[in-house]
Amino acid sequence: MDRLIEQHQHQNPAAVRAVAEQQQWANLCSQYLPFEMANSAWKYSRPHISADLSQGWKLHIAATILSANKVLEKVAPVLTRRGVLFKAPNSLEELHKLNSGIQYGYCQVGKFITVYPRSLREARALARKLDELTQGVPAPAVPFDSRYRQDSCVFYRYGAFERLMVDLEDGLQVPALRNPEGNLVPDERYGESKPDWVPPLFKNNKHTRKDVERVNPLTTTYRVFQSLSQRGKGGVYKAVDFSQDQPRLCLVKEGRHSGETAWDGRDGKWLVKREEEVLRSLSAAGVPVPVVYDSFELNNNY
Repeated sequence: MDRLIEQHQHQNPAAVRAVAEQQQWANLCSQYLPFEMANSAWKYSRPHISADLSQGWKLHIAATILSANKVLEKVAPVLTRRGVLFKAPNSLEELHKLNSGIQYGYCQVGKFITVYPRSLREARALARKLDELTQGVPAPAVPFDSRYRQDSCVFYRYGAFERLMVDLEDGLQVPALRNPEGNLVPDERYGESKPDWVPPLFKNNKHTRKDVERVNPLTTTYRVFQSLSQRGKGGVYKAVDFSQDQPRLCLVKEGRHSGETAWDGRDGKWLVKREEEVLRSLSAAGVPVPVVYDSFELNNNY
């Protein structure tokens, strides 16, 4: 039997790691996330109590399926000691679905652990502490959230903590929160990380990276004018290439660092780099394939 296991490990180490990581995840959930609701893909640290808010600043801690156990081991003891409510997927398979941006929507990418602070002060303190605990851990970016600092695993946005719905004029029901007048309004997930009437979590933005116009191919050579697709591993965009005397249409294909990382460690960035290598090789061999005009890295994406 030992020989068979050793042979299996040699033949498919990614599969073996998947089994081991998922078993460890189940053990960690038993310790730190013992509560779950019927028909829910989430597990919770504790039940809802009266001291919990109905809406406020949520903290999201991002992770890949390869870093999830490490992240939970680091942050769960701190959150548990402080009695803070938090949730995470009930399996690493669910985390992979979240990070794909397909089954649950692109806005859910990276939302591995959701933390529900009980006050503005607690949200700020936890953001600082959780960032400290997870520094250096690879993780996908959470779309539309604010990032605590460059390369941080910690993101934040303002939203509802409980399930509220509001009817739009077209009859569609969408998630909701209450505005200062107490009226239900849509809880936007595809836009700014807070409503206009909510003050920023960090007023002076000393922790977060400010957007700076930097000279890069997307501000000089290629001008994107339409997004064709978005998912965890990357995006595809229509653009105009101004590198020639006669501007030409092209596609920009983005592979994201830590995007949809698989059990073998390959992420969106690796996949796009590999696609470029294959297309260039086939083109050089005379095979009629799409022509690669150029490639570059930007914000650690390819």
